[in-house]
Formats: sequence, C-alpha cells, structure tokens
Amino acid sequence: MRKELNSMNISEFCENIAGSGKILGNDQRRNLKGLLEVSEKFHRDAKIPYKDNRIDKKILVIETGHQPLFLPYSGIWKKAFLAEFIEKELRNSDESSIAFFGFLDYDISSSKLLFQNRIPKMNKYGFLNIGLRRPNDSEIWKRFNELDKPSEEKWEKVVKDISRNYLSNIDVEEIVEELWISYDLSDNFADLNAISFARICRLIGLNIRFFRSSDVQNKKLFGKVWKEIIENVEAFNFFQNSAAENLNFSDLKASKNALPFWYHCECGGKVSIERKDNGFIGECNLCRKKVELEDLHEELENLSPKAIMRNVLFFEGMGTSVFITGSGGSLKYGLISNEISENFGFNIPKTIFWESMDVYLGKEHEAAVNSISKEFRLSEKDLWEKHVILNKVESRRRQIAAKINGTSDRKVRKKYLSQYKRTSSIISSASSVFTLKPSIVDVAANVGLNKLKTAWEVSLVKDGRITKNEIGEFYKVESVVFYDSPEILNIYRVFWDLEKENRRIDPLGILE
Repeated sequence: MRKELNSMNISEFCENIAGSGKILGNDQRRNLKGLLEVSEKFHRDAKIPYKDNRIDKKILVIETGHQPLFLPYSGIWKKAFLAEFIEKELRNSDESSIAFFGFLDYDISSSKLLFQNRIPKMNKYGFLNIGLRRPNDSEIWKRFNELDKPSEEKWEKVVKDISRNYLSNIDVEEIVEELWISYDLSDNFADLNAISFARICRLIGLNIRFFRSSDVQNKKLFGKVWKEIIENVEAFNFFQNSAAENLNFSDLKASKNALPFWYHCECGGKVSIERKDNGFIGECNLCRKKVELEDLHEELENLSPKAIMRNVLFFEGMGTSVFITGSGGSLKYGLISNEISENFGFNIPKTIFWESMDVYLGKEHEAAVNSISKEFRLSEKDLWEKHVILNKVESRRRQIAAKINGTSDRKVRKKYLSQYKRTSSIISSASSVFTLKPSIVDVAANVGLNKLKTAWEVSLVKDGRITKNEIGEFYKVESVVFYDSPEILNIYRVFWDLEKENRRIDPLGILE
C-alpha cells in the first residue's frame, strides 16, 4: 500500500508512485498513440534512434519539456535525465511507464535564451555571451518555429567562437559537430535548437522520447479536451481567477472574455482572441490583421494553449501521472492549472521539480581565483577563509586610500582612484563567475560529457531530498551536483559572500 511521505529520497518517491499509473480512457490511448507517432517523426527528422512502445491500458505517463533554448544551462538537461531516471526505476519494478520531453516550439521569439547563452569569463561582466543576438523589431513576435535559422555564415561564426573559447577541447568539438549536423537537418530556428538538444542528449547518454508541440497541434490531438474547454471558457476563466486570487497571483488573472489559447496567424504571429457575441475576434501582434472566427473546433491545428491551459490540456489528454516542471514561473502556472483541472474533473499528476546547482572548478573559475589572489596577495590557504580575505581587502583599500589622501597631484590621485575601484570590479567579476548558471557547454568542457549523467545520478540518489509542497501534489528535490571534490563548494561560498561584503568595505565611500 502506498504511503504519503513529507520527506523522502528519489527511490522512495518512485516506490510511492509505483502502481499509480492511470487506466486510460479510449481518447487518452488514442492521444498517446498519436504522441508516439509525432515523437517518431521528430526522431526521424533529428536522425536519432527511436524506441517504440506499446501503450498498455494501464500505464504511468511521465512528461516534461521546455522551450528549445540555445545550448541551455544544465537544469533543462536534468529534466530529461530525471524523466528517464523515473521511467527506468518504474520499469525495474515492473510498472508499465513511458516518458516524453516536449519542445514548445510555437512560443514567440522574444526570449534572449532562444538565441544565446552565457559561459563564465573573467572579464568586467564575469561572463561571455555565445550564440546570436536576439532579432529586432517584428521578428521577436514571430512563433519560434516560423523564424528562419541563421545563415550558414552566421552559424559558422557562432560555432567558431565556441571552439575558440575552448581550444582543442574534445568534448566541445563533439558538441560543435552536433551543432553542424543539427544545422543541416533543421528547417527553422526552433528545430535547430531542438534537434541539437536531442542529439547532445545522446552524447550525454540520455534516451528519452522527444516531440514538438507544433506537431501535436497539426495532428489535432487532445480534441475532446479542447472541445470541453472551448465550450466552457467562462467557467475556465472563473476557475483561473479564483485560483489566482486564492494563491495571491493577481498578475495571472484572465479578463472576462479572454480565451486561454492563441490563434496562429498566417504571417507567423500569435493572436490573442476573445469571445464576442456568437463569434471570436482578435488582432495579430505581428501584422495587425483582424481575425474573426466562428467555429474554433475547425481551427485546432491553428490554435495553441497559453501557459496555464497547456498543463490542463496535456495532463488530461495524456493521462499524465508525473510531470517534471521547472523551479521558476512554471510553478505558479502549475498551481493554477491544477485547481482548474480539479474543478473540471480532469486528471492531475504529481508534479516534481529539481533545484540543484553545479559545483566544479573550470578554467575561468581558476582564472577568477588567480586574479583575486594576485590583487590581494592571498595564499592558497587564505582562499578557504572568508574573514582573512575580507581583512586583506580592507587593508589593501586603506593603503590605496592613504595614498590618495596623501597627494594633491591630480594625475597621481586619478591613478590610485582607478586602482581603488579596480579592487571592487575584480571582486564583482570573480563573484559573477561563481554565481553564473552557465550553458551546458562550459560544464561539458571542464568536466567531460561522459561524466555528466553519472554526477547527476549520484547527486539525485545519494544527496537529493524530496519534500512535498503544502499545496497540492508538488514535490521539490534539492541537491548539489559535485563534479569535483565537495570541498570546492567552500570556495563558491567564499565568492558569494565576497560580493555581498564588497562595497561595505569602502574607506573612501565611493563604491556603488
């Protein structure tokens, strides 16, 4: 008999959900079979192996996903890892299970992370951008899968810049090779990022089924759930607003006649539509075309759910048992989605998210340590003692302040003022290196692609503690991923604290 635990490890979590697979209705089985078909289509397009599955009448469905970002930080890859891990654990206990990772490829192109990411760099910012600039003007209002991939010339510059920052690094060159293969296989920017993500997952050792949300819409899956929501929009908005008010998420309230989904304009834009009289109207954000619709049931391939409706639609349509979410805004959407689902009598899965940080000492981390050591004359032993470093920072600044106050020569004062400010900027830069959530490419370059999955599994199984949220079926995993010695975390903590104390130590009172 399953028991509810308020604190558990991942094995206990999997034991707790074993046996909770849903007995799927006929529509849910059809939807899952359709999802397998669109997943197979993506795998063919990406030229990666595809493992077929039988959809048993009772099956535990695990789902996760994200926007197809450009070489994202490790947290996105850990979603795929966690989904695969749970699926394997359940199969080992003879539970019929299946895991999916979906790419939200029809979101608008406004996020910078769709085009670029950051790696640590000991410069004035503490990081370096890799990738491309976000498009200007109207391009950001296009759906991402409607945006052309960059020219071959621009893409060549992107991959060369990455290689240049990691000279002769075997793991980076493997990633670069996958970026070029993905470029050749893709027809648009969303596919370029999605295919590269899926192919790099294979390098890491992750084997999970991927699908594109646009393919789900084109195949008109989840039609029964769409119909019920379309015919009960007023109730949907009422439940959404009640949940938003109860949870103090006033920014997520819906206006009276708004619909919880988008219409896709032929120009590539998205249209927010609302009910008017016996029809539906809207205006395209991109081309400003007026849209008038009469029967939304005939428009399913041209519709996509907004964030809150997305979970309601997929959870009921797939019979999802476990959903792996992010730890940011998607949690707020999830809480509201679940309340709406409960009021509609729809399926609600257990939701789990993994908050973890990566601890490793890469080349730029070492450069940050060396810069601080040189600036404040620190020994290797000093680096482990925050108070020793702070004393030396204060001593250094008082020495420079004395020189500034001891001269009336403008040029000399300017030179020492520059030195004084440099002591602050170098701490800020070094601290940024240690606080950055870098693109996976930096972790792979310094740790090795073949070590990532093992490190994640050790962290999850050995150190991960799962706590249950007071509201609903939400579970939080917390752990630290150590790619090197756990003692390195102390250096991270020293640099976090240095940034907090940096401007407090200011004898001249000029640091901002």
